[in-house]
Amino acid sequence: MSPENVGAADVRTPQDARAQAKADKAYRKALRPWFKKKRFVIPLVLVVLIALGSQLGGGSDAGTGTGAAQSNSADSAAQSDARIGTPVRDGKFEFTVDKVENAGSTIGTGPLAATAQGKYVLVRVDVKNIGDEPAMLDATSQTLFDSQGRKFQAVTEFGALPDAQKVFLENINPGNTVSDAPLLFDVPKDVAIDRIELHDSMFSGGVSVSLK
Repeated sequence: MSPENVGAADVRTPQDARAQAKADKAYRKALRPWFKKKRFVIPLVLVVLIALGSQLGGGSDAGTGTGAAQSNSADSAAQSDARIGTPVRDGKFEFTVDKVENAGSTIGTGPLAATAQGKYVLVRVDVKNIGDEPAMLDATSQTLFDSQGRKFQAVTEFGALPDAQKVFLENINPGNTVSDAPLLFDVPKDVAIDRIELHDSMFSGGVSVSLK
């Protein structure tokens, strides 16, 4: 080969250099082992993380955190057909609804008297602490539902009732029961009550009891 031909063959433009670099990169990528490629690595990492999450979740205490919420939700579904007089459980408490009363539009006397926007409905429940520590019933975490699916939160005017201390700053010790605890709701006068959802706290899954 003549010197003129050698010099001509070695001359490369910047475009040629970039094209050669891309070709080299593609070649190295094609030779890379399958387990180092992103399309295999990313799904593999996701599978490992999901498996670890399942293991950690399955080993958690059913009485705390996410495990408790899942357990409470399952309990609620299993006991959705419960009625007045049927014991049901949520978290640390076992509830038994005793009766439902139409309390009228006014409750209490003197400075503690309260007037409803519509009318008051009073649901009385027995509450047993089935846990290992003292626990306080939060009246305002309880909810009532009507036949239209509307949700009513318990009101704080229960303080006007003579036995309000049963649900106000009153700890229930393990194994003990508070009877006829009053849960008060302010609802429309023409409401058709359907069910109550009872909670051991505002964070629990709750359990439903039919009031029909």
